[in-house]
Amino acid sequence: MNSNYKGNKLIRQLVILTDFIILNLVLAAFYVYDMELMPEYFDQATKITVFVANVALFCGEYFYSTIIHIRKIDFGQVLKRTFCLALTTTVAFFLFIRLISDNNKMLTFSVAFGLAFYAVLIISRFCELYILKYYRSKGHNGRTVMFVGNDPAIIEMYNDMTEDPSAGYHVKGYYAIQDIPNAPTGLVRLGNMDMLNEIMDSSINNTINGSPINIEDLFCCLSHDDSKTIIKLMHFCDKNVIHFYYLPRQFGEYKLHLDPRTFLGKTVYSNHFEPLTS
Repeated sequence: MNSNYKGNKLIRQLVILTDFIILNLVLAAFYVYDMELMPEYFDQATKITVFVANVALFCGEYFYSTIIHIRKIDFGQVLKRTFCLALTTTVAFFLFIRLISDNNKMLTFSVAFGLAFYAVLIISRFCELYILKYYRSKGHNGRTVMFVGNDPAIIEMYNDMTEDPSAGYHVKGYYAIQDIPNAPTGLVRLGNMDMLNEIMDSSINNTINGSPINIEDLFCCLSHDDSKTIIKLMHFCDKNVIHFYYLPRQFGEYKLHLDPRTFLGKTVYSNHFEPLTS
């Protein structure tokens, strides 16, 4: 398995571990500083209470575990995901305790505990995101990308990937029959399609030493007329555990303004939003 996949998995596991540490610290803080809100049952069965709280967080992590390891993530998405995690954990904690104890303070405590847990989680996520972005901006935990084709759409994707160094994308270059017109200096042509075919032919059935091109993501931007090449690239990626993406070609050459839309679960391209007012 590629070291970058292992790195993402490790980051996710560390964040989850931190969540459990935060949960227990918040619970301990209520024990020490706010005994008035604490239900009496917690004092009588402290170990069970701590166990139930951790089981509740386990349930929350199962449904709403961290997403900060995902590249190009918006902090608003992190806020929403963290809120769902804190809410699920708090509700599960409340319900589990109510099953084994009847205490009037439990509802009030749950609200206070949930708010405190969410607040600390948000601070934690902010710090984790900052550390992760800094780490990736220094060249660690990156993802190596390669393009196939010479359509201008590749330039747009390249610019999106490289505008923020903290996303951790490293573009190796592209293979194509011809150069991409007006390509940025960092987007270099690695060779023609014959060279790429030679690489695939020599390694598609011999992957014991890994992929010879050493990438994690491959973006294919070829015409549908090249379906045989596209299928071959997909098989090559499957054999070498590489993420394959089909990048739609640009409509600029037709002088049309078309934007991607989701229609009946499919991606289509349209000239207007609905209703047709623009």
